[in-house]
Parts: sequence; structure tokens; C-alpha cells
Amino acid sequence: MLPPDDPTYEEQLHQRNSKESHGVVLHPPPEPNLRRELGRSDLRTPPSSPFLRPHVFLGIITIFPWAALIVFDVLLYIWRMGAYEFPVIGGRARGMQRPRAPTLNVNVGERSEVPRRVFGLGAAVNTGGGGEVGEQVEVKRRERVVTDTDGMSTRFQAYLEPWTFHLERTHPSIILLLVLGIWIFVYWNRKTVPSKHDSPSGEEQGYGYPPITPLPTFNWETTNPLALRPFKPKYHLTMGLSTISISDLIPMDKTYKERMALRASLLEEYRHVVLGVHDAADADPDPRIRQAVGELYAFIMGTYLPSRYPTMFSLSHSNKSVVLENKVTGETYPVDMDEGEGQGQPILKALEILGQTVDEDFLILLPERTRTPHEAHRNDIPKGEEKYFLAAYTTYFPSGFDPRTKLGLRLAAIHGPVPGYQDKLERSMDRFFARVEVGKVVARVNWSITTETGLFAAFGGVHGETSTSTTGGEEIESAAAGSEEIEAGMLDVDSTVLRCERQTLHRLPQTKALVFAFHTYTYPLQTIKDEGLGEELATAIDGLKAGNVPGMHWYKRGSIWGEAVKHFLRS
Repeated sequence: MLPPDDPTYEEQLHQRNSKESHGVVLHPPPEPNLRRELGRSDLRTPPSSPFLRPHVFLGIITIFPWAALIVFDVLLYIWRMGAYEFPVIGGRARGMQRPRAPTLNVNVGERSEVPRRVFGLGAAVNTGGGGEVGEQVEVKRRERVVTDTDGMSTRFQAYLEPWTFHLERTHPSIILLLVLGIWIFVYWNRKTVPSKHDSPSGEEQGYGYPPITPLPTFNWETTNPLALRPFKPKYHLTMGLSTISISDLIPMDKTYKERMALRASLLEEYRHVVLGVHDAADADPDPRIRQAVGELYAFIMGTYLPSRYPTMFSLSHSNKSVVLENKVTGETYPVDMDEGEGQGQPILKALEILGQTVDEDFLILLPERTRTPHEAHRNDIPKGEEKYFLAAYTTYFPSGFDPRTKLGLRLAAIHGPVPGYQDKLERSMDRFFARVEVGKVVARVNWSITTETGLFAAFGGVHGETSTSTTGGEEIESAAAGSEEIEAGMLDVDSTVLRCERQTLHRLPQTKALVFAFHTYTYPLQTIKDEGLGEELATAIDGLKAGNVPGMHWYKRGSIWGEAVKHFLRS
């Protein structure tokens, strides 16, 4: 383990920073002796004192009542002075006495000079006699009790007299000191106790991310996949977002090892499809892409995985560098990417490692501020409202689209085939993406039915498709080949599944790029039926054309599998 001041460690940082002009620019990682224990929650949040809560409680029951009384007295005095100075009907106009300023006690000069007597009750004494002799004995006893009590009171007041006089003469200073003490306490409390609204420092919280809640006893082999059932009676095209914790960014379950094997085979066969970088072959690529991918890579590999899932991932040292060890697959990868040589190769390697480490697909979006020629005359696009485009991705389970064709496109162009997107979502999506705050993670879930289509569906089979033919000089659109309706009873139930995507969106703290990620789940129709949700799903299929975008029924290929699936679910 290398200490922070070790020359070898400093040399590593110098070598990393000297390569700024070649690619990814990353902040120095936390000290190696801390990186190995990133799963510890006490290293992720500022320490809290065990005496903090008692001090707060004592402050509330001691200082707060006095402070409240002082504030009340001052406000009452201000109100009475205002009423006194009011013309015609005020106290001054009616000859009333000027209100006194608030004080903690009466002035010494206003006290009565008559010595005060303290009277007490004495117990009845049975003298054994009667008449005047018994009464005299009783009177003497009472006088002795009164005299003793009066002497104690006199001595006590003599002791308090200097303090009382001092308080009466200096009460403005006392009030000022009390207010100053309360302010200092509140200021100290805010500085030492972290608020949920505070932005954590980059080094303490993983390059600017909120703290990650670890799962020290997590067992991926016994954890079932999430059971998502997002279908509703009517389908309305909305963003449908909910806020989640950064700790819930990447789910893990017992399908992890099987999914990783599938991803490895897809990488070998479709490498040019599952990985992509915009303008990777250009002589002058956008440096923001490399910086954004490098930042995401460092967070996922160096902070999130070893912190969230310490039973699956751990940090260690290898050849004087920090590496992430995958305890499930046995693979080890560096937590920070070196730039290497070649155009675009380092960033593709980082994307490859991400896709081979977590069962999550990532799409990185960057803002562009320049307007296209047809937007130059438009006044409805606010200045500074960024339009986001797809800059890089690692996507192994695309749902009916080839991600290569989406590189460099804006959100509107990416969602162009979606019915109703331009009218109902385009403007609100652009505004929302431009205003996503660092530290906030939003999520949504969508669903569809797929037939004879695996997780890798980059070449169709998920969405409705049309073919264009020319007849008599006119272009006519018709259903593409293979789009015939499946008859009831002819459905291949084993290959037909409910396909759901759990989609998340968050902003990178340093580069401010947006990361759109999704995890794909598939559920056999028989499982839905066994859960007693067959009728609900059948109703939701009819609801695809009963919502605010009826064309969604065709877009999800409901016209092909709809009747057959409903027949099976209701049988």
C-alpha cells in the first residue's frame, strides 16, 4: 500500500496529469489507503460527535427559552413605541408615559427601602401549661423561627446583590452575548452536521457524487431480479419520472454471471454494434467525450461498485496501481484509464470494460449550444437551453434499434420514430435534460411484448416497421415483410416475453455530461399469468390504443401479437 506522500504515488499522479492534452482529464483519486476501504460508511460521510445531540438538547432547553423571551420583549417594546409615537391617537398625543425598554429586572433605585420580612409557619408546641404562659412560649418560638428564616434570606440576598446589580447595569451586553452565542451555535451546527441538501466534496464523496450506501451482506446468488409490472389500463405518453437514490443506480441479481457471459459473446460477434463513440475516427475529436467517459468509468469502477457491493467487488494494488477485482468473474481492471495511443481506442476500451463489468447499458449525452440553420430564425428556443446529442455508448441489449445509427443525433432525432414524441414530449424533454442537477437521479420504466427476439434486438423485431414501394410514381407505405398478425392459439409462448427497461438519468459532477442508463428485464408470459396479472396485461394491451397516443399500439407491434397474447392471458 502506497502512502499519500510516497514518491512513487506522486510520480503516478504527475504522469497522469501530464497527459491532459491526449485525452481524458480526471481528478486525482483518493489516497490509496482510503481507496481500499471505500465500502466503509465512515469514510463516505463526515464524522459526527457523540456529544452533538446532548449539546443540542441542552441548548434548546436552556438558551432557547431566554432567547425567545428576549425576542418577544424586544418586539413588544417596538410595537408599544410605535403605538406611543403614533400622531393624534398615540400615547404621546394623549399624555401617556413613555414605554419602558425591556429589562431583565427592575432598577435598584425603584426598590422599596423598607426591609422585607419573611414569615413562616411554626409547628404547634404543647407546653403542658395554659393561659398566658403557654401563649408567651409559643410567641417566642415563632419569633425565633421567623428570625432564623429572615437571616437566611438576608444573607442570600446579600450574596446575590452584586450579581443582580451587575446584570441590571449591563443587560444590553448580556442580550448581545446571548444572541451572538446562538448565532455561533447555529453556524457551527451547520458546518459540522451535513445536510441532505449540501453538495458533498468530490474527494470525500466519489468525485462529487452523494454518498453510496453499502450492502455489506449482499448475496447476488440469492437475489431475484426486480419484478417490474408497469402496464396500466390506458397508455399515456409521459416522462413518468421518479427520483431514486444514487445507491440504487445499478441493480444486481442472480442472473449476473449468466448475463456477463452473454455480453462477452455479443462483444466478440457484434463489437462494432455494442460500442460506439461519435467521430472516433476524426483527427480532432471532441475532447469532452473522452473526459465524460473517463469520469463515468472512474466513478463506477473506483467508487460505486466497491462501495455498494463489497461482496462482489474490491479494490487492491497491482503493479503500483489501484485495480478493481471482480470476485464473481475473477477479472481485474484499473480504476482509472490510461490514455494509450491511437484514435479513439482508449475510450472504446473504457466502454468495453464498463459493459463487461456491470449488467447495465450506458449512453452518454453532451450538450450542443449551436443552432441548426432552420432554427436560426426561431425565437421559441431560449438562449442557453442546450440540445443534447448522443456522444458515446456501451449498449448490449438495445430494444429494436441499431445504436450506431443514433450516434451524433439529438434527442428529437433519436426519438423520431416514437409516435407523439414531437408534439407531447420534445420541448419538455429538452428543458428537463438541460436542468438536471448534479446528485439527482431520476428513473422510469417502460414495457413492450416481444416475440422470438432475444435481449440483443438491434436489428428489429420490437417496433412496428413499414416498407416503401413506388406505384404509378407515388410512394406507398405498407407493413414490412414478417409483420403478419399472429393468430390466436398460434403464439410461441416460450419465446414471447414481457420486456421492461428500468431507465435512469443523472448528471456527471465534473464534466456535466448526462448519463442515460437502462437495465433490461424479460418475464415469460406464463409467469405473468401465474401471478394472476393476465387480465391486467390484456387490458393494458387494449389500452395502448386508448391513451393519448393511439399510434403506440402499432409502434409496439400490438397489431401483430396483440390478439394472440390476449387470448393466451385470458385462457
